[in-house]
Amino acid sequence: GWVNFQCISRLSFRCISTIVNYEQELNKRIVTGNRLMMKLDEQDKLLSAFQSGAGAGVREKLARAVQAAGLPNTLVDGIAGGDLG
Repeated sequence: GWVNFQCISRLSFRCISTIVNYEQELNKRIVTGNRLMMKLDEQDKLLSAFQSGAGAGVREKLARAVQAAGLPNTLVDGIAGGDLG
């Protein structure tokens, strides 16, 4: 909940407890939010390398052939549409 700002002028034990509890709950939500952002960032990186559709297999085969020919990885990855590995 929200801090009752009338409490600040009185600073009773109950008001201080309310403020402390609010701070603890807010800190928990911040930690949860930061963890969620890290997981979403990881998933975003993984999804950016994902290729779907009928042409994905063709691109992979062509990229593997280019890789076997010893051409630069930047070209291989460009053909594959992501990191071929």
